[in-house]
Amino acid sequence: NESMIPALDYLFNTLAAGGITDLVIGMPHRGRLNLLCGLLGYPARALFHKIKGNCEFPRELEAGGSGDVISHIGISTEIAYPEDKKITVSLLTNPSHLEAVNAVANGKTRAKQAQGKNAATLLIHGDAAFCGQGCVTETIGLSNLPFYTTNGTVHLIVNNQLGFTTPPEHYKSTRYASDVGKMVNTPIFTVNAEKIDDVVRVMKIAAEYKLKFKKDVIVELLGYRRHGHNELDEPAFTQPKMYNVIRKRETFPTIMTKDLISKNIFNADSAKAVRTNR
Repeated sequence: NESMIPALDYLFNTLAAGGITDLVIGMPHRGRLNLLCGLLGYPARALFHKIKGNCEFPRELEAGGSGDVISHIGISTEIAYPEDKKITVSLLTNPSHLEAVNAVANGKTRAKQAQGKNAATLLIHGDAAFCGQGCVTETIGLSNLPFYTTNGTVHLIVNNQLGFTTPPEHYKSTRYASDVGKMVNTPIFTVNAEKIDDVVRVMKIAAEYKLKFKKDVIVELLGYRRHGHNELDEPAFTQPKMYNVIRKRETFPTIMTKDLISKNIFNADSAKAVRTNR
C-alpha cells in the first residue's frame, strides 16, 4: 500500500487545479508517518525526536504533559503545484478510536466553507474500521443533507485485508469493505495497490467526480501488510497461509523498479544509484 503516497499527491494536485484551497484530512495510523514526512513536510528530525520518547512541544509549553504518540500527530501545511496552484492541507490529530475523527474533519471543512473558503474533506480509513465502526455510517448518512453536507468527501480505504489479525470473512458481512457507501449510491473504485498507473488514474477520476458532482466518492486500495500490526506482532501466527504468500513476494519498490526498467523509463544503473543513495 505504499502507493497511497503518490495517490494522495495526484489527489491534492487535481483538487488544487479544480479550485480547492483548503483540504482537511482525517486518517488513522496506517501510513500516517509516511504522509507526514513524505508529502506534508513534517521534519524527520522532529519525528525521530518524538520516537525517542520526547515531547513534540517545546519544554516551556509542555505544562506538565508529554504530548501524544507519534501515530496521532497532525500538521497544517501549504503545498504548491505548478501553474501557481496551492492548497493548504490540514492533517488532524486523531485518537486511537480511529474513525472518531470523521465528523471532526467534516465539521472543520464546513466551518471553513462558512468562512468563504473553498474547502474539502479527505477521510482515510482502514478496511475493518470502515465497515465496522458506526460513525463511518453516520457520517456518510449525513453527506447529502443540506445542513451537514460539505459538498462531497473523498474516502480512501487503505485495505491490507486484515482487521488487526482478523481475516475479512470474520470482520464484515459484505463482499467488499467499501460496500457501506452503497447506502447513498456512492461510486466505489477498488484498485490493485501495486498497479501504480491504475491507482493514480482512479484518484484523478475520484477527485474530478467530487469537483463536478459535489458528492462522496470512495477509492479502495487493495493491498497487504508485509509486517505485523506492531513491533510485537508476528502475523504468521494467525495468518500462516497469507504470510507464506506475502513473504515470497518482492517488495513494492522492487516490483515498481523492474516495471520502469521494462518500459525503458528507468535503467538498471540509475536504479542501483537510487538504492545506494537511499
